[in-house]
Amino acid sequence: MNVKKIVCFVFVCYLLAGATTNTLAQKPIWHDGGVNHTKGISNFGISYGRSLRSNLFIGSYGRYMTNKWIFNVNAMYENGQYELTHLDGYYVSSGFDRTLFKVKDFMYFNTGLAAYIGGENLSAPELGETKNSFVFGAAGNVNVELFIFTQFLVQVKAEKYYSPTSKLGHFFDVYSVGLRYCFY
Repeated sequence: MNVKKIVCFVFVCYLLAGATTNTLAQKPIWHDGGVNHTKGISNFGISYGRSLRSNLFIGSYGRYMTNKWIFNVNAMYENGQYELTHLDGYYVSSGFDRTLFKVKDFMYFNTGLAAYIGGENLSAPELGETKNSFVFGAAGNVNVELFIFTQFLVQVKAEKYYSPTSKLGHFFDVYSVGLRYCFY
């Protein structure tokens, strides 16, 4: 049997079981509005992103400071091939997002700024070269959060990164999609 089918089946069973036995302050699992973007709510998430130079895998933590301001911390792993150069990158970022507007308490449009640090390992096997470098910079983003259940949201994000120290260029774009779990 296909592993993807098994994982999907277990996830659906978990969601259906939670619909009848949810213990988080007896909140319904289906989206009921009014509980999102509230001060004190936190979330964990995983995302997958793409850029012209690589794939990115992102783990994230967010905390709603107010109903409009969100504090975020991300850990990212980047792996890919850019022209003749193989790239492995590890980064940590921290920043704030601000909600610009919402649609009926289940869709939020945000923009944000962050600072990041990390390391890049560049290798060109054909040329026999390897370079390791420390990188830092800033990033700006726009994102949409779509709450599909009270505690689950899908986030679609477009980011622009700037690094004066990267050997692969100063600017690059990342487009990602991820799933986040909110806890109260």
